[in-house]
Amino acid sequence: MRQTLLLIAMAIVGAAITMFEPRFLTVSNWLNIMDQAVIIGIVAVGVVLLMIGGGFDLSVGSSVVLSGYIIAISFANGVPTLLAIVLALLGGLLLGVINGAGVAYLRIPSFIMTLGTLYAVRGFILFLSRGETIGHAFPASFTVLGKGNFASVPIPVFILLAIYIVLHIVLKKTRFGRHTIAVGSDAETSRRLGINSRLHLAKLYVLCGTLAALAGLLLSSRINASTSDMGLGYELEAIAAVVIGGTSLFGGAGTVAGTLLGVVFLGMVHNGINMIGVSPYLATFAVGALLLFSASVDVVTQWSRRNSK
Repeated sequence: MRQTLLLIAMAIVGAAITMFEPRFLTVSNWLNIMDQAVIIGIVAVGVVLLMIGGGFDLSVGSSVVLSGYIIAISFANGVPTLLAIVLALLGGLLLGVINGAGVAYLRIPSFIMTLGTLYAVRGFILFLSRGETIGHAFPASFTVLGKGNFASVPIPVFILLAIYIVLHIVLKKTRFGRHTIAVGSDAETSRRLGINSRLHLAKLYVLCGTLAALAGLLLSSRINASTSDMGLGYELEAIAAVVIGGTSLFGGAGTVAGTLLGVVFLGMVHNGINMIGVSPYLATFAVGALLLFSASVDVVTQWSRRNSK
C-alpha cells in the first residue's frame, strides 16, 4: 500500500517537474539521477535490513568517512588496490562489530550506541587528518569503480542494482532473511523458537557497517580523494529513504525494493529542484516533510493493527 502511494507520488512529482523542465524525463538525466543516488542507496540498503531486524544505526556516515580515510592513506603508502579495498571494508566491518556488540550484548540503546560511534569515529578521523583533504592520483583500477561507464551506464549504477537484487533475494528467499523479519517482529519469541536473536542482530550491524564502507569506497573513487566531511548527514538521508520506502520504524516489516523506490524518489526531488532553479533548501524541507508523513502513516498503521487484535 505504502509503495503504491510512493509510486503515485513519484509520478505526480515527475509530471510537475517536467512541466517546468522537459529535460527531466530524458534518459541521460535519469542515468544522472541514478548515478547520484548510488552512494545513499548503498548506505540505505544496509540500514533497511537493520531496521527490519529491529536495529537502528546513526553511525553509517562515520563508516563512510572511515572507509575513505583508510583507502586514501593506503594508496598514499603504496598499498596495492585490492588490499586497500579490503582494508577499507574491514574498517566498516569493525565499526559494525562494535555497534553490534554494544547493542545486542551490552544492551546499550541503539540510539546512544551508534550516536556515540558516530561522533567518536568522525572525531578520530578529524584528528588524524587535521580536517584536511587527503588525495592524490588514485590508481585507475580504483577510480573506474566510481567514474567508469559500461554501455553508457555508470558502473556504480550496476553495482547498486546488483547489491539490491542480491539482498532482495536474501531477504525474501533465505533463512537469514526470515530470521531478520522474525527478530525484528519479536526478538523474545524468536529466541524461544531457537533463533539466536542477539547474534543475528549483531550480524545485521556488521552488514550495515560494511555496506556503508563500500559506499565510502565508491565516493572516494568518484572524487579521487578523502575529505573529513565525507558521509556527513548520510545517516539521516538513508533513514529517510528507508522510511519513505515503507519500512516500519518498529521493525519486522519492510522491503529492499521499497527502499530503492525511496532512494530514487529522493534523487528525483534533489535533481528536479536543481534543474528548475529552486532553492536547494526546499529539497531539505521536502525530505523532512515526506519523512514525517511516512512515519505518521507507520505509527497509525501499527496502532490500527494493535487495536484490531
